Amino acid sequence: MKKCKDCGFEKPLDEFHDQKYKLADGTFVVGKRSYCKLCGNKRSYSWKDKNYEKSLKTCRDFYYRKEYGITSEKRDQMLAEQGGRCAICGTDNPGGKHDQWCVDHVHDNTKALRGVLCNRCNRALGLFADNEEILANAIQYLRKYAVKSNRL
Repeated sequence: MKKCKDCGFEKPLDEFHDQKYKLADGTFVVGKRSYCKLCGNKRSYSWKDKNYEKSLKTCRDFYYRKEYGITSEKRDQMLAEQGGRCAICGTDNPGGKHDQWCVDHVHDNTKALRGVLCNRCNRALGLFADNEEILANAIQYLRKYAVKSNRL
C-alpha cells in the first residue's frame, strides 16, 4: 500500500505508475510514482491543457527524432526551402487535425526524406501506396471523365 500525495488515499501499489530514474553513479532505481495513476493522469492532462503548444512541439520533436532522425526545426527548414508550401499541391495551409505539416518519406526501411506535404497530399500518397502505376491510372481516369470546363 502507498499513500498518494495528491488525493491522500492509501492505495495498492498497482494503482501507481512505475518510475525508473538514474542516480549520479549510473545505477538505476526502480520504484513507484508519488501520485496514483488517476491523480497523475489528471495532472498530466491539466499541464497539457495549460501548455498546449509546448506539449505539441515536445511530442512532435520526439516523433520526428524517433522516426526520421530530425527535429521540427529541420522540418521547418525543409518547408522553407519549398517556399513554405506543399511540395505537391502548393498550398500554404497544412490542414489536418493539428494543422501540422507532414514529413514525407520513402516507405521502406530507409525512411529517406522526400519533402514536406500538406495533410491532404500526404494522405493521398499513402492511400495510393506510393504506387506510380495506380497514380497514373487515377490521372487517366480523371482525364477520361473530366468536364469540358475542368482544367484537365
